[in-house]
Amino acid sequence: NVAAVLTLVHAGASPLGIRLSPSGRTPLHAVVARVLIAQTSAQLAEFVELVSAVADADPSAVDVRDAVGSAALHAFSIPEVVDVLLRRGAYPDEVDPTTGMAALRTAARLDDGGAVARVLERHGADPRAPGDGGGSLDRVVLTEKPSH
Repeated sequence: NVAAVLTLVHAGASPLGIRLSPSGRTPLHAVVARVLIAQTSAQLAEFVELVSAVADADPSAVDVRDAVGSAALHAFSIPEVVDVLLRRGAYPDEVDPTTGMAALRTAARLDDGGAVARVLERHGADPRAPGDGGGSLDRVVLTEKPSH
């Protein structure tokens, strides 16, 4: 329940106080993963607010790893959430230990028209960061397209 978690976080509950065993995921990992179920823009806005609140309550939460070494940024696919995590201090060249690829390389594989990759680029992601030899970046344009 997003409203209940927001209430707890705004009341001072630590977002790092609980590890979801045995995965070692924090509430921020769980929230970022659940954003995928947002079906309306209102639900997405609610999840983005929750990610912001958790990251604001404890800025170190954006870099905490789960049991396999993944940070919350590794569970991304929604540009708005990636932007929140990066604005709160997530490292844009974070390498996913399960794939060996930097966030930008993983983003290039998403079927989102390059939206997440452009957010990462705006936050300084390096297109030469570790990955699959560069091939995945050929499928995405990393610059904003001019509006007509």
